[in-house]
Amino acid sequence: MPGKFYILWFSSLLFFVWGGHSAYSQDRSLPSQQKAPRYTRSLRVISDNDFFFLGSWTDRYYSFGSFIQYRQYISPRSRVGRFLYASNSRKTQRIIWGLGIGQEGYTSSNFEEAEGVRDLDRPHAGWLYAKPELVLLQEGQLWRISAEFGVVGPLSGAEKSQRLVHKLFSMPLPQGWENQIPNHFAFNLRLDWIRPVFSSSFLEVISEMKAQLGLESSFIQPGFRIRLGSLKAFDQSISYQVDLGSKQEARSRKWEVFLDLEGHAQLLANHATVHGGDLEEAFGANWDLRRLGYGFSSGLNLSRGRLGSRYAMHLTQGEVQDLETHKYASIQLTYRF
Repeated sequence: MPGKFYILWFSSLLFFVWGGHSAYSQDRSLPSQQKAPRYTRSLRVISDNDFFFLGSWTDRYYSFGSFIQYRQYISPRSRVGRFLYASNSRKTQRIIWGLGIGQEGYTSSNFEEAEGVRDLDRPHAGWLYAKPELVLLQEGQLWRISAEFGVVGPLSGAEKSQRLVHKLFSMPLPQGWENQIPNHFAFNLRLDWIRPVFSSSFLEVISEMKAQLGLESSFIQPGFRIRLGSLKAFDQSISYQVDLGSKQEARSRKWEVFLDLEGHAQLLANHATVHGGDLEEAFGANWDLRRLGYGFSSGLNLSRGRLGSRYAMHLTQGEVQDLETHKYASIQLTYRF
């Protein structure tokens, strides 16, 4: 049954991609007086799971994640907008604020064979958080400032979420949560910088730098992203989440269909889902963090009008030194209004 599901799902994606190109070829000759709608708000939902990765049936490490976010364009005419736009030293083209709620679950891969907690390759842990953010588009570059605050441990509800999903799909109930990372508060402060270094209607190369400091995790991630396909301009593409408030040209493409490839290196300083609480000391375990690591992802993106979607497969190194390379996938849906 899972194999048939993936075949049907992938065939549907190919159909939509083909339909997207066909629709665009039919809409190229729009009258000059027509303009694409201007959206000011959006709702985005993201689901991560190693079970989504094509050909993979694992349930380990970063096992699952869910995130829902509301975003809204800040007009320069509003009271808050007048202050924010005037307070920036460089010319600010657009400001967007957002608020999201996320949950992540982490599990070991050898809990069935391990004789005790000290033998696990990583501890079970959950992370439940709220995430406010502010996005600034300035002269062809993007700054994203965000914070995360929440709880790591049983109060995150990660164990209950995983058990619920396994019951719904008649899968074996997950084990090993009885000795998860204990409850404690955590927060992060994060800054992302994104800038295209080459752009055309079918190819774009982007430079990225991400830095985070906090009790949940601290890291630095320099990276790159390549987009290939039928592309919209940097400030109009739904993929960067800065499209809200844009005044699209009359001949702007209605469909955006492209593949993306992303890679990054990572310097990791701490991770609360590994070393949070006193679990290591209580059971005599020793989970060494992987300080230097890398990650790659590739995705298929499709958007038209109010709707946007993305399916991406990720290949990353685990947070613990001895973990194998981890594979998982994500599904993202966006609605603009």
